[in-house]
Amino acid sequence: MKRFACLASCLLSLVMISADSNASDESPWDFAFELGAEDDSNVVIEDTDQTSNTDSTNRQYKLALGYKHKTQNNTTMSANYTYFNKDYESIDTYDSDIHMLSVKTSHKFDAVKVGIAALFVDSNLNSQDFIQVKKISPSLSYFFNKTNYFHSTVSFADKDFEFDDDRSATSQGVSMSLYHFFNGLNHYISAGFKFKDESANDAEYSYNMFEYKLSYVYRSKLFDFPSKLDLSYRLQKRIYEEEFNADIGDFRHDKRNQLAATYRLDWTQNWYSEIDVTRNLNESNLAAADYDQTKFGFLVGYKLK
Repeated sequence: MKRFACLASCLLSLVMISADSNASDESPWDFAFELGAEDDSNVVIEDTDQTSNTDSTNRQYKLALGYKHKTQNNTTMSANYTYFNKDYESIDTYDSDIHMLSVKTSHKFDAVKVGIAALFVDSNLNSQDFIQVKKISPSLSYFFNKTNYFHSTVSFADKDFEFDDDRSATSQGVSMSLYHFFNGLNHYISAGFKFKDESANDAEYSYNMFEYKLSYVYRSKLFDFPSKLDLSYRLQKRIYEEEFNADIGDFRHDKRNQLAATYRLDWTQNWYSEIDVTRNLNESNLAAADYDQTKFGFLVGYKLK
């Protein structure tokens, strides 16, 4: 925990030092704090295929701090730190704490933007070290015109499990998304594809993943309050073909469908609230990964920029 906080401080300081003295009057800092609650019909730990088959309500809070600077030559540098806590009412062993730190730099050449991002994640489960993730992601974006935009990334990641080294893995992946804007960021749709090849220490946990996603975003006003509707559908397939799964005596195959909806309302310049619904329909020949799940969430947030 302490080493992660130290790393966050160092990287945020680096971004600040890199910023030139000609910064605009607008503050480069942003801050957000959220409090929420969620009803989960089937509490699971996806990373380790643990399914409780139990409904539980959880309390959540999130703290986010960010710094962003844009130079006069179209180079942008940013750093963000996020802390997220989830505390279940009836299943203490599923309580979690997540620390996330990301740094990113990008440069725009007319219609083309290139960038690179680094992500560090430190996750605790039931107050015990759980997973650490380190990821580097170069990216390339292209603006066809004012209504169409393409974004792609290549990712290289290391995932370390503190208690089960067999699941520790390295991965390489590529993702592509196409955006069509009806009214800028106020109204648009997007379609995305992602592929990931993950190799674990134990080949039983190695897999190839194919993911397809459709999203729809619409910003408007409700009684003069700015609002945002976000709808999405995701189809993910995981194919485990390096080694038989010991529990089923066969190669494992997963198919995961997710439907999600979020509605946000900005009450003032700083205060906002969100309602979200998520429906997961997972099919697998491994019993622990074959389940349905519905989550209803509500949060209130405060932001400063």
